[in-house]
Amino acid sequence: MIRFAAGGEHIAINLNGRPNPDSIDAWDRDAINATVTIRSRHFNGGLATTIWSDELWHLRRILEKLYRHVGRPDRAEWGLLEGAVTLTFELSQLGHVQVYVELRDVEMLLKFSIDADQTYLPLWIDQVTKALEQVSQAS
Repeated sequence: MIRFAAGGEHIAINLNGRPNPDSIDAWDRDAINATVTIRSRHFNGGLATTIWSDELWHLRRILEKLYRHVGRPDRAEWGLLEGAVTLTFELSQLGHVQVYVELRDVEMLLKFSIDADQTYLPLWIDQVTKALEQVSQAS
């Protein structure tokens, strides 16, 4: 599970396995079923979606870049190909990290933000790394 959490709010991405592990098509083989849940001060929600390994690798690279840039402002955006989840990370010069979360489904759009600081970045990087290891072993 990948969980971006701080201040009682979170977005969690639970990887539920590959729906087509034996497909002859590499794209289909790489698909990962996922459940995304959120909790904010005002609402809870969730949805099922599909994630690809490349998206997880990209998320890790974004977080690593932000961590290397601690001490100077930076901004990075990550989203799923299917558009269900978008995370925008803003790092301030003082090390404050604001995560803007958008969760979309056919009939909903939920937006909120998570207030964290630079000390969360290594924890989040580690969670994404472990998730990548988990899906690699399941392949």
